[in-house]
Amino acid sequence: MCNRASLLTFHLALVNHPRDALVIWTLSSVLYHGNWKEGVKTARELAGQSVNFVPEILESSNDLRDEKLAEKVANFVSTVLDSIDALTDSEGLIKAMGGYQSSPRSLLVRNVFLL
Repeated sequence: MCNRASLLTFHLALVNHPRDALVIWTLSSVLYHGNWKEGVKTARELAGQSVNFVPEILESSNDLRDEKLAEKVANFVSTVLDSIDALTDSEGLIKAMGGYQSSPRSLLVRNVFLL
């Protein structure tokens, strides 16, 4: 249940605010490796691969310096955390779904957690 909510929160953050592939790879790699240096090294290796998830994931800017990359990753983390409200708070859900004209509003959050 928690993994589904986490995945949906991550996806919602990308749908609402598309990110550079390097930023996404860096966050994922840092979480996997448990440290910044190894995570960035792995992310830079992977970020050169083709990205085919438009519009959520943008082309990689592999030329970002570590300081700027850290800033962009921190901003992405903030966006992911802000997306939690859309899945856990009815007011947050209504606000998030307001941008989608034909979105179902009733029982959406409850059904996500019952799957």
